[in-house]
Amino acid sequence: MLLTNLFLLLVFTQPQINKPIYITDKPIIIENVIKNSTYEEIDPFIDDLYYQDKKIRIIGKNNLLRIAQESYLSRKAVIEALIRVLNDKRLLTYQKEFRYQTWYDAANLLGELHAVEALDLLINHLDYTVDKKDIFLNYYPVIEVVAKISQGSIVKLTKAVFEHKNWVIRINAVRALGIINSQEARKVLLKALSTEQNPEVQKQIQIELNRWSRGELFALGTNLSNKSIVMS
Repeated sequence: MLLTNLFLLLVFTQPQINKPIYITDKPIIIENVIKNSTYEEIDPFIDDLYYQDKKIRIIGKNNLLRIAQESYLSRKAVIEALIRVLNDKRLLTYQKEFRYQTWYDAANLLGELHAVEALDLLINHLDYTVDKKDIFLNYYPVIEVVAKISQGSIVKLTKAVFEHKNWVIRINAVRALGIINSQEARKVLLKALSTEQNPEVQKQIQIELNRWSRGELFALGTNLSNKSIVMS
């Protein structure tokens, strides 16, 4: 009897993971400009992101992108709604194994919108992944998102590389700089190579620098080959 009661308690207290769970207090007016009607239009599509069904989430993402393209204020409202999703404690704690796609989708949308205003939050979640057992095999969505935003990201990634206490965030900041692959990014990693104490982060820095070197040698070899063909 006791086991039966415990089973029923677990069943009825578990969150309904097949339904949207987006609940937040939304201001009626933000900066005296964005009115409640804007949020009423956005919220159903934010709810779509919380479904397990990928097709529904795609509908939500497409509609949020559509609304964001309507005006500066609409874009601002969509970004603020997506930031609230990233801050949803349910996605960051006990429900993470069920809702990670919701978090991934919201982060990726911020990348599509080049949301510079979300950079600090995104970089602070460079370690977000479904399973933290193996940093080198796991997918960390924020790496590509931050690299996609690019504007202003190098400065903030530099700060993360040199100052963040979480070595997983440091190593993923290195990866993001590797994707950006600019002269400024290279300078940051060259400097970090001489100051970083964690061997895993050092290893990743060297991997990124070596990848660039191989790429440049390949490009040089291709150019020389093309020139020889033309001359012949």
